[in-house]
Amino acid sequence: DPEPFRNSPSDIKQFVKQQGATMSYTVAIDDRGATTEAYMDTSQAVGIPQAYLVGRDGRVVWQGSPLDPAMEGVIRDVIAGRYDVASAKRAAEMSREVERRFRALEIAFQMGQIDVVWDGLVDVFKVDAANEMAIRLLTEIYVNERNYADRYQSWLTGYLSEQRSNALAMGTLAGALLSIEDFSARKPELAIDAARAAYEASGKSDRGWIESYARALYQVGAIDRAIAIQEEAVVKAPDLEREDARKVLDFYRTCKRLQAAVQ
Repeated sequence: DPEPFRNSPSDIKQFVKQQGATMSYTVAIDDRGATTEAYMDTSQAVGIPQAYLVGRDGRVVWQGSPLDPAMEGVIRDVIAGRYDVASAKRAAEMSREVERRFRALEIAFQMGQIDVVWDGLVDVFKVDAANEMAIRLLTEIYVNERNYADRYQSWLTGYLSEQRSNALAMGTLAGALLSIEDFSARKPELAIDAARAAYEASGKSDRGWIESYARALYQVGAIDRAIAIQEEAVVKAPDLEREDARKVLDFYRTCKRLQAAVQ
């Protein structure tokens, strides 16, 4: 039998009382450890706080930290009946596998095995085709280790070809390319290609990818086209984001006016 709970009900009541508003939620007592066995042990939870969301059928549909911002969205989707448990499980399994791979690569990086890290990052895409961390780390290796320039170019060309219809992959790649601080390492032609692919793959309906394409156009001096695309972003932006999109549009328009003034 499980070891009995060490604290008495009176001890726990006193503790909760002392916590006041910081512990204003229901606190239950399990003096035989059955809750831990049924939930924490079987779900492979690593610590507390741990939340379990139960669906209408009485089955657990989501688990994780109650501090995770994603939980609110999951609750809304479950209530609306649009939460796909099978898809969520696949996503969770993918996340765990990617995390396992990154832990191994961190050790290789600390040992200076950059080739191993590179190959491992490329392999991550077999699990998660649009993994942002892998894209950004490959880009960082290229920027900091110029002997990887040819390898990076080859990977970019292949990735653009294979993932062209994946808006998330293309948008993430465009973001990484557009953010390279070392101007000598930038690849504007590929940044535009990736940004345009994300824009088209998303059906020209996602504000983020629309703005990314406009930014790529702006960076190569195609201001008229950047303005036209950013105007689309303003229209597509949710109400709370529209003002931010409009500020970017105003900036491009100001650049256009200055461009005419200095010529």
